[in-house]
Amino acid sequence: MIINRNIKPYLSHLLRFEKSGKFFFSAAALIILLTISLISTSLFAQTESGQSKAKKDALKEQIKSSGKSEAEIKEQLKQSGMSDAEIQSQLDDLQDSDQQPVDFDEDKVQTKTEAVPESAGDILDEAEIEYDELSQFDEFEESDDEELPIIGEAPSAGGVLRPFGYEIFNLSPKTFEPSEGGPVDPNYPLGPGDEIVLTLWGDTEQFHRLRIDREGKILIPDIGQVVISGLTLERAEEKIKSRLSGVYSGLDPLSGSQSTFFDLSMGKLRSIRIFIMGEVKRPGGYTMRATVTAFNALYYGGGPNQRGSLRNIRIIRDGKTINRMDLYSYLLYGKTEEDMRLQDGDAIFVPIRGRMVAIKGEINAPAFYELKPWDKLRNLLSLARGLKATAYVDRIQIDRIVPFEERESYPQERKIIDIDYKSYMKDKDKDFQLVDGDVISVFSILDFKMNLVNIAGSVTRPGTYELNEEMRLTDLIEEADGVLGEIYLDRADIIRTKSDLTKQLIQIDLGLAMSGDSTQNLLLQELDEVKIFSIHEIEGSYSVTIRGQVKNPGRYPLLEDMNLYDLLFKAGGMLDPAYMKNTYLERADIIRIGDNSLKRDLITFNLGKLLEGDNSENLNLQNNDEVIIYSMNSIEGQPSVTISGHVKRAGRYKFQDNMTIYDLLFKAGGMLDPAYMKNTYLERADIIRIGDNSLKRDLITFNLGKLLEGDNSENLNLQNKDEVIIYSMSSIKGQSSVSISGHVKRPGKYKFQDNMTIYDLLFKAGGMLDPAYMKNTYLKRADIIRIGDTALERNIISFNLGKVLDGDPGENLTLRNQDEVIVYSMESIEDKPTVTISGHVLRPDKYRFQDNMTIYDLLFKAGGMLDEDYRKETYLERADLLRLNEDGITRRTIPIHLGKVLLKDPKENMQLIDKDELIVYDIFTVERRKYVTIDGKVKRPGQFELTEGMSIKDLVLRAGGYTDDAFRFQAEVARINPWEIDGNSLAEIIEVNLPTTLAENNINEEIFLLEEYDRVSIKRHPYWQVQRTVSILGEVKFPGTYSLNAKDETLSDIIRRTEGLTSEAFEEGARFTRGGQRVIFDLKKALKSNSTKDDIVLQPGDNITIPKHPMVVALSGAVQTPGLLKYIQGKKAGYYIDRVGGFQKEADRGNVLIARANGRVDSATRRFWLDPKVNDGDQIKVAFKEKKEDFDTTEFFKETASILASLATVIFLISQSSK
Repeated sequence: MIINRNIKPYLSHLLRFEKSGKFFFSAAALIILLTISLISTSLFAQTESGQSKAKKDALKEQIKSSGKSEAEIKEQLKQSGMSDAEIQSQLDDLQDSDQQPVDFDEDKVQTKTEAVPESAGDILDEAEIEYDELSQFDEFEESDDEELPIIGEAPSAGGVLRPFGYEIFNLSPKTFEPSEGGPVDPNYPLGPGDEIVLTLWGDTEQFHRLRIDREGKILIPDIGQVVISGLTLERAEEKIKSRLSGVYSGLDPLSGSQSTFFDLSMGKLRSIRIFIMGEVKRPGGYTMRATVTAFNALYYGGGPNQRGSLRNIRIIRDGKTINRMDLYSYLLYGKTEEDMRLQDGDAIFVPIRGRMVAIKGEINAPAFYELKPWDKLRNLLSLARGLKATAYVDRIQIDRIVPFEERESYPQERKIIDIDYKSYMKDKDKDFQLVDGDVISVFSILDFKMNLVNIAGSVTRPGTYELNEEMRLTDLIEEADGVLGEIYLDRADIIRTKSDLTKQLIQIDLGLAMSGDSTQNLLLQELDEVKIFSIHEIEGSYSVTIRGQVKNPGRYPLLEDMNLYDLLFKAGGMLDPAYMKNTYLERADIIRIGDNSLKRDLITFNLGKLLEGDNSENLNLQNNDEVIIYSMNSIEGQPSVTISGHVKRAGRYKFQDNMTIYDLLFKAGGMLDPAYMKNTYLERADIIRIGDNSLKRDLITFNLGKLLEGDNSENLNLQNKDEVIIYSMSSIKGQSSVSISGHVKRPGKYKFQDNMTIYDLLFKAGGMLDPAYMKNTYLKRADIIRIGDTALERNIISFNLGKVLDGDPGENLTLRNQDEVIVYSMESIEDKPTVTISGHVLRPDKYRFQDNMTIYDLLFKAGGMLDEDYRKETYLERADLLRLNEDGITRRTIPIHLGKVLLKDPKENMQLIDKDELIVYDIFTVERRKYVTIDGKVKRPGQFELTEGMSIKDLVLRAGGYTDDAFRFQAEVARINPWEIDGNSLAEIIEVNLPTTLAENNINEEIFLLEEYDRVSIKRHPYWQVQRTVSILGEVKFPGTYSLNAKDETLSDIIRRTEGLTSEAFEEGARFTRGGQRVIFDLKKALKSNSTKDDIVLQPGDNITIPKHPMVVALSGAVQTPGLLKYIQGKKAGYYIDRVGGFQKEADRGNVLIARANGRVDSATRRFWLDPKVNDGDQIKVAFKEKKEDFDTTEFFKETASILASLATVIFLISQSSK
């Protein structure tokens, strides 16, 4: 039986009393107790979530009104005593509570409003509060200075050359931060501050969130302390399970069927402090997740600035360089071997860049490149990805700034060096040394072709042709598929390019040339350009134009004796009675070019008389005449309405009196088609209506579904120029599509089509017809991920890919909308042999296993063992090799002597096998470090390693020094010996005088030496404070932020300091917020009164906003048309409610409120002479009637029976226990 969790403590309490002989059982009391628990279950869930949401909303509003950034809020929470993990948890919780609003298609619905009330602005001003690790970098802005080239402007084809690689750091750090979700790296070592989640279920049900303490231990209830620091999650799971098996026998599968199950997962990760120094954009210390690598961290610092090196980035740990990174390896080849996971206190140092040279011209990647000391010209060409096909290979040129040491022997500061590139590339042993500032130019081949001729004009195929031997003009015309029928035979032109590149015009008689006259049919030369003219180019063509209310408007050839009627007959429509109904017959126009070609004459004629045969109206046309026929609509205008969106016949329709929305929907079609209606959005449709001044547009929404069901309240009457918009389901919820991912050439999203099969999608994605590609394709299985009956459910449908490609119809399933197909590669299914190394090495990771691979080979790949400084921190006496047993599940530990392995002792340097894991320890795993803690008013409070002879001054310096508000005379030291705590005292409190200065040692001052576990607290100075400010915005003459000059300064005082209100100030709408909450007040009285009753004494952080007069009244709730109305002085609430169509049927007429602009709320439930007046900016809110649920008799008896059954079970259990 499942008992409510709220009543379990009471039942257990009763049973304990019964066992001790002091049990008094009351059936009535127990019934009451059970009933209360069943009822409270649902109430508790509702009130708990409601209160939680209300608190979250209030907190978000308070944060928003404070005007502080996330970084400022985070620092304030730290000072209040919260840890980084607690702050992150609270901010994540706030962020998760946000909801996304419904978003309509902005391209289809656009509304314009003349004014928005102050209260509407309150809603629009709300914003989400987001927080993540990157918020600590928001205060930094990128500087345009960083975009300047390093050596100077060396122009390329695309503009100024840029230094290679720096632009990648212009991206957001979020692009390269470690994944926040999903599993952690399997080699991630657990450490102090990490949280793990332990779950037991089955016979025993437990759930614990356990944080690893500073000594690397967790405390498990009923088990005790377990040291897991330095272990991977997998090793920690094995260790904890072993300890749990001693207490919970059901965990051990060897003892029979397993009845208790266990799971260990990661909770919140610890944070570490990393320092990014040197030539970076944002040097300093950063708090990051423990999974961060050096490459990730470098992004947080903005990356190297353009003075910084990309090829010699150093990782420093405890004052020693443990690794160097060359970012070119990553940027050019994607190699990450030099990247490494960081530890707390690590520093990344970016030195000044090395030699910088530029390469430009016909090169694949022109840019400035940083060279290492041994890099030469061949290395540079490799970095720039080689020459383009258009490069001139006989010569490349180097523009060199003569180095300092050579200037005495060379008279100039610059010189040019030419290199024969062909010879240079043939001699592989020869290379060329480059110096800082060199600019290498790779020239282009000439873009100049000689063996060609060109023909243009009136030929079938104009263009460029190869010049053949003894080619004449007629030969070229024949190559161009001959001339057109409209050619001008009296002349053609040949434009000839002479040897000095000047042009010569040769005129020929084309007719004679085509008849074989050799004096005209000239031999062509290189680069000749032939022009064949058409007769229209020389003599011109004659035409007339007609446009307007005709069926075929356009340009027509002008024929001899052509008149108006002839042109109207060609244009069509004049013999169609239906078409002529919309033709304006009283007048039509001819626009005729005058004698000087600049003048236009307007000739009018009567179209009706012309069509009746009146020859006086049937004028003869002239060249370039333009005839205009008018429609009735263009002259008189026609009332119309428009419908768009998801209807079958969208467009403009003639408006008729008493026309409704349903009438227009019937004309547009689709509403009676069940298949069409499946994709119609029924919850909302819109009317866009022109307002009174023709510039305003009003948005009127209606429920399409209710309208089609016959609800007359939704079937509104239309007006002239109304536009109705009907939405489709796809426009609201997205277009139908299917997607494919995995081992295909073109993964992505594709448009879904009816009867679309798996093979159709595979064909679009590509790769299935490529035999080489198919060799790495896993054919035995692929999957479809399909949305289930609910939006949250996903079903996996597997199919045989090989059979689909063989044409098996049983496997070639039909797809559905939103299906996702996954195709697997052989590599993703079949694992390759690997070995793993973790712990104290430079590159802990999983490496590919090779035959005869030894422990020394793996250590060499992981790095660090050849670095003397790094080896000093390595525990050489022992490392552990974890090897799978024969069952393939459990592992055994093989201890090895790491020092002997490094000496290649064959007994210790064992050969590895597949799935081996090597763990290397540092000396700190064996030798424990000692720590002291400092908190309070220092710049970097926290835990620091205790060194020999460490004093309070040393600790304050390690913590970054005092903050501005620190009390620098005395500190409090809490000293404790954890192993000798008696029953009364917890710690010894010692008051210690602080040193007068941190800069130098004073031989006369007393030195207080720290001991392990000491906690030093630096107090805040009791009298320290900075200026306290308030903000006043809006309609004052000088808005802004003002510092308070006295503790009793009032609202009227601060307004006088702003030189008073402007003429447009709306005093009744003034808003005063304090601590995120609105203060109700009367600004007029505050300015006129001298008493503190109305004039408010200001406090730091107060915000005052004085808006302009809105000149509108807002209506909301159960009224026919909620929205805004123009404010009319003296009008009452009833007037405005009538203006919007009155109350809805569901309106609670006894619950009408007026929210005044100053925040006061008045009742407006009475009408007529007691109806209260409405002021400018007020809101009228009409409540809806409460919906009462019908009493469900069946549900009542069902719940009663359930309670009685539970009661009987409890009575039975108690009676059995008493026996």
